[in-house]
Amino acid sequence: MEKVRARLSYANVMATIAVFVALGGGAYAAATAKKNSVTSKSVKNGSIQGVDVGKDTLSGANINEGTLSIVLPCPSGTIKAAGMCFDSSERGSSDLSGAMSACAQANRFLPTVAELRTLHVQGGVSVNGEQASDLGSDTSHSALGSDSGLGVSTDTGFARPFRCAVVPG
Repeated sequence: MEKVRARLSYANVMATIAVFVALGGGAYAAATAKKNSVTSKSVKNGSIQGVDVGKDTLSGANINEGTLSIVLPCPSGTIKAAGMCFDSSERGSSDLSGAMSACAQANRFLPTVAELRTLHVQGGVSVNGEQASDLGSDTSHSALGSDSGLGVSTDTGFARPFRCAVVPG
């Protein structure tokens, strides 16, 4: 067996100092941190969700209204565009009255030509020839086909495919 050296070496001194610094730093952090506290340094943007915050734990003094954003989900089977949720695919064919009734029975509404155009532009969904709630009354959109490839007819009695829309939430 080797004889243990009785004198201090540089490595022994540094190891002892490291142990005391580590223990002291952990004790200091434990003593100064508030129970269940989270600081802005420890949170990544977008990482806190509603389920992470206890019920009735935030009050007006804790909230900067200018930084809040609420994102409401769309129901399954729909696509979001312009803050609305549209059926992802067409529902059969129907005249204007039948399409409006079908949407109402589903607690939804038949979108306007302008709303369908937004779905086409923002969502990349082809809505060419679909039924819209304002086809009979709003003829100002008859030029819609010239800039987006969407054909619009004001014939409300003609059966055509349609999709319903709903407000997110």
